[in-house]
Amino acid sequence: AKDGVYLSDFPRPVGELLIPTGGRADAMVRCNSVGSTTYSAIDREVMRVVVKELEGSSMKDNDLIPWAPEVLPKYLQDLTTSKVSPGCSCDTKFSGEGDHSYVNGRSYLSGNHYLHSSYLGAVVERHLSFEKEHSYHQHVYPFQLVSDDFSSNYFQMGDWHDSYMDGDRGAAIRYMPTVLSGKIMIHCHNNIHSDRGMLAKEYVLNITNGQCQCDIFGSINGSGIVDDVGPILQPTADPKSGASRSMMTILALTGSAFAAVI
Repeated sequence: AKDGVYLSDFPRPVGELLIPTGGRADAMVRCNSVGSTTYSAIDREVMRVVVKELEGSSMKDNDLIPWAPEVLPKYLQDLTTSKVSPGCSCDTKFSGEGDHSYVNGRSYLSGNHYLHSSYLGAVVERHLSFEKEHSYHQHVYPFQLVSDDFSSNYFQMGDWHDSYMDGDRGAAIRYMPTVLSGKIMIHCHNNIHSDRGMLAKEYVLNITNGQCQCDIFGSINGSGIVDDVGPILQPTADPKSGASRSMMTILALTGSAFAAVI
């Protein structure tokens, strides 16, 4: 399983686990001979598995039985061959780093300021691209990989994630908002990058016969808004921190206050 969603092609042998920053994976380690194996992450040994043979024991190398969940919730239905809803295919690009961290060329603005929008029941597609290595993370709804150009079979078309990073390779993803409407945060899972502006909001309208918008770079209004989208808070440069005061204020808030201003 990856990011809490089972694979559809278990068992899938992989030589390495390319877990993105902020990603999760459940992996089975299978040993079929006596000896030891070392597992490393970021050039550091994190686990060593030692297999010893006990007197009178026997080892079998039976094939693993293929398995997949019999029932999936609506938001995890296969979208690889689905038709994208009109106007719902948008580009999302992460670029820069440090004090110059952007989504589609712009730093984060709080309040009623959105990147893309969709609606309940829409088949939503995003074309992800990266200027450098960045981990794309999406809140609320997991997304399905619908492209097939990856560096490893850890990523395959049809897999579900909420975090993605394969070097600086882009990807096409799809998801379907089903029940939860309102804000969806997207951001780089390198906290330094997201804190400095590499995050943005999408909005899912609480209507089923709506229209998507790409590159809004501003406010939304009309039917389907379910919460207080709030005013736009323009950033004010803070020469000591290199970040905006409005952004630092938002990050300091918690609970319902945070939900009201993002």
